[in-house]
This record gives sequence, structure tokens and C-alpha cells, in this order.
Amino acid sequence: MIAAPEPGLTERELIDRAVALRPALLERQPETERLTRYPKDTHDDFLRAGFYRILQPRRYGGYEFGLPTFYRVVTEIARGCPSTGWALSLTAAHVL
Repeated sequence: MIAAPEPGLTERELIDRAVALRPALLERQPETERLTRYPKDTHDDFLRAGFYRILQPRRYGGYEFGLPTFYRVVTEIARGCPSTGWALSLTAAHVL
């Protein structure tokens, strides 16, 4: 389930959430490779963290943060699992 937008969420908090997911992503790497996509647990983590809303306009429920924040989150996710970082960059950028 998609978490409600957090009006006071900062770019730093979003990046910190990505860093905090690194251990789980490292643990899920074998499953991600076996599935050839990231698992549902990771998708749910991304929903709760608000990663799919990074570039989404505020008027549509997003955070409307800039590309530097988006790239930083993707980079931090990729440090936990490169495949997942790549897939997040593709899926979350569709709002543009």
C-alpha cells in the first residue's frame, strides 16, 4: 500500500532512508538476481520511503525534489544493490 505523502519530508531525510535500506538490499541481492527484478519487499520499502514520489509534482501528491536528490537516492540504493538502483532509476523517473 502506498503511504500518504509527508508534507514535511526533506531531501536529506529521503537520502537517509536510502542509506538505511542498504543492509536489506545487500541481503536481497541473490533474490533480486534470481527474480530478474527487485522483490516485493523492496518495492514495499520504496513505497513507504516515498522514493516513487521524488520527482512527482506536488500537485499530484509528490515531493517535486530535483534531479540531484533523485540521483543521490538512486546512488545510495545502488550501493546496496546495483540492479535495484538501476531499476528504481527507471521506474521512479516515469513521472517526468
